[in-house]
Amino acid sequence: MGEQEVEIGGKQEDVMYTIKELPKIIADIDKAFEKVRPKKVTTLTVRTEPSGAQKQPTQEYPKIPRSQTPDEAVLNLLRD
Repeated sequence: MGEQEVEIGGKQEDVMYTIKELPKIIADIDKAFEKVRPKKVTTLTVRTEPSGAQKQPTQEYPKIPRSQTPDEAVLNLLRD
């Protein structure tokens, strides 16, 4: 049931009867475990920006000059 497996075994007529009654059995089992089943709640919050003036970035990224070697790239980063 759910994430569990159910195996039906026995005489053929008993298995066939159980399969015939399976929808009722599943409903009964589902009802029996309803109180202990964890409730799944999902919340989605959507915030929209008002249309109009767009926000300016609060901080600009530094300009890093192109380097020929990794050593030179590190030195350029440290200089800025």
